[in-house]
Amino acid sequence: MGGTRRFSSGQPYLGLTIGHDLGQRASVFASLGLGAASASCYQVSAGGDSCLGADSFGATFLEVGISYGFPVAARLLVGLKLLGGFTDLSPGPVQRNGTVPDHMLGPHAGTGLSLDYDTQLDHFAVGLDALVRETFAGSSLKIPSLAVMPRSATSSEWGSRRSPAASRNGGGCSTKRAMTHSRTRSERS
Repeated sequence: MGGTRRFSSGQPYLGLTIGHDLGQRASVFASLGLGAASASCYQVSAGGDSCLGADSFGATFLEVGISYGFPVAARLLVGLKLLGGFTDLSPGPVQRNGTVPDHMLGPHAGTGLSLDYDTQLDHFAVGLDALVRETFAGSSLKIPSLAVMPRSATSSEWGSRRSPAASRNGGGCSTKRAMTHSRTRSERS
């Protein structure tokens, strides 16, 4: 988002997140995200006919955050997220000392919304995440980004009384179903 174009073209995004529950509804997480921006200049020449920095660049996000979930229906959870971390832009979208740097590092902050559905399969959930970040990669350079991505989650805690949605996003969306299946498995043994 931003630069000479309001939105850059859609680009692939890959992310990996691990987390830990803080009770029934809250969780903390750490994420690594790899994305890109395409054909969006952040530093135009004085004549306006060329881009002085890279108009296409990669963005690597390393962040930590907190999530809080709200059950809205059976098996359905809406989560709110706050996050912060560092972004590596490569190559740099603006010049420094007359040249385009290989990397520009800067802190970022953001917020997100997630929608999680706890499937009929034991310990498996699917969802959709939307994250908005603002990267501060220089004295006056601010780069907004929007990532929308599907998600799947599994849990290897077969005796657990919490669903994947609860373990991943801080809410007890289908605790009853997970307990029922755990009891059924125990009775078969």
